[in-house]
Formats: sequence, C-alpha cells, structure tokens
Amino acid sequence: MTHSSTTPRLPRATLIPLDDTIGALVIGAILSSSLFGVSCLQVYLYFTRYCSRDSLLLKSFVATLLSLDALHGALVAHALYVTVVNNFGDYANLTKLPWSGVIETIIGALVAGMVQFFYAWRIYVLSEKSFILPVIIAICAVLGFVFGTLYAQKGLSVPYVKVEGLLLVYSSTALAFSITSDIIITVAMLYYLSRSKTGMKATNRAINTLVAYAISSGLVTTMFAIADLVATWTAPSPPTLIEAPFLFILVRLHCLSFMTILNSRDIVRSQLNVSSNIDSHALVHISRSVVPDSDMERSKSNSKSDTKNVVLSEPRVGIDEA
Repeated sequence: MTHSSTTPRLPRATLIPLDDTIGALVIGAILSSSLFGVSCLQVYLYFTRYCSRDSLLLKSFVATLLSLDALHGALVAHALYVTVVNNFGDYANLTKLPWSGVIETIIGALVAGMVQFFYAWRIYVLSEKSFILPVIIAICAVLGFVFGTLYAQKGLSVPYVKVEGLLLVYSSTALAFSITSDIIITVAMLYYLSRSKTGMKATNRAINTLVAYAISSGLVTTMFAIADLVATWTAPSPPTLIEAPFLFILVRLHCLSFMTILNSRDIVRSQLNVSSNIDSHALVHISRSVVPDSDMERSKSNSKSDTKNVVLSEPRVGIDEA
C-alpha cells in the first residue's frame, strides 16, 4: 500500500525570487573562492621558486596578504552559511547580511590598500624617486580604506542591506578612490616603463612584458571596481545583493594581480639573459643610461648575445634596506 505525501507544495509563482539576493551571494562566493585557489597557487610558487632574492620584509608582506585574503574568504563563507542555512526560509532577512558580510568590506579595503601602497613604492623607484604620484596613490589608498571602514560601521547599524543615504556615499567614495588609484598606477607604470625603452631588443622585449602585465592587472581591477560602482548605483528599489559578486571578486583580483606581477620577475630576467641582484620590490628597474659607443661596437661583434651590454641599474634602496 502506498501513501501519497500530504505535504502541500506552493506554486513556483508564489515563491519569492532569490536571484538577486541569495543567488548573487552564492555566485560571488563561488567565483571568489575559485580565484582564492589561484592566489594560493601563486603564493606557493613564490615561496618555492621565486623568493630566494627577496628580503624578509617582502616575504612577510606576501604572507600577510595571503592571510588577509584567506580571512576575507572565511568571512564570506560565514555570511553565506548564516544566510542560507541558519536563516533558511526567513525571507525577511534575505537582504540582511550578518556581521561577517559587512566586516569583510574592511578586510577587502585593507587588501586593496596594501597592494596599492606596494605599487606606489614601485612607481617611486621607477620614477627615480619622484614622490608626487606615489603620494597621490597612497592618499587614495588610505581614503579608500577609511570610507570602506565607515561603510562597514554604518552597515552594521541598518536593518537591511540597502545602499542608500550615507551607505551609498561611503561605498561610492571608497570605490571612487580605489578606481582613481588603480588608473594612476596603470598610467604611471606604462609611462615610466615605456620611457625606459632602449635600442636593445632584449631590453625592449622585457619592458614589453612588464607593460603587458601592468595593463592586464590594472585594467581588470579597474573594470571590476567600476562594475561594482555601477551595480551599487543601479540596484533596484527593493534591497538586493547584486553588488556582492563584484565586491568579493575585486578583493581576489587585487591579491592575484600582485602575486602574478611578483612572480613574473624571472620571466623578465630570462628575457634580459643577465644575472644581477635587482631590487625585487621594484621588480626590474632598467636604466636609461646611454651605452658608450665602444661598448656598442663590441656588442655588435659578439655573436653570443646582444644582451651583455644592457645597462641595468639598481635603485638606491637595497633589498635589505626596504
């Protein structure tokens, strides 16, 4: 004898759509977790292959960055668990993120600020210690972190996540400073690297590689920051979480772009085909010094390589001093 189920089933049309709330949160968590795995691989490669010439300061910076990235991922996972499992069926709290979903914005702003500070220092070295652009980048990074923290503080006190009023001001301002910093970094890197080009094929090939990495990392982070800003401003009237995927992924991209550039140094060194103790923080700093004519003549007669007369200059700040 069979017993039919007596549990009533609601028609699908009567259920509350979850695409722009839990759906957005799940998509953001999955994609950001995938990128975190790639970041872990990059950090593993760094410590096993590429860090032998680096100072303890840079190694500690990488370890701290990965720890913060992991903490951000844990906070996102906690927010997802509380929303989907603990509050299962509680439609009234669909757009009310737990404390972890708000605090993660502080960690994200801190990660972005640390990476932008690194690039500010790098531009300082490449520009032969011109401090104007690095100071502007540093100010934007600090202000982005400050407004990100204010956003989190205000977010903990609202009954639901609807980015409006002060929340909209804090969120938009933090993203605007982050976008400004990323754009300045990308343009400055392109300018100083392009200015370092010489007549040597190996040198230009190495510079082109650095330019490609600078463009790819800068454009990706900038585009996602702009997408996050657009999603925040165009969110529909009922509270949603459609900006969550962009926010989660943006944090991963800052860490991942930093590690990718850091691990690309050996590729550049191999293209230069020289062995030198180049400052790892500035990556490869190529001097604009003119090669003497006598050296150029000797290089033409040398059939082994045209890279032996490439002039490399180390920044005055040594590895141990940084």
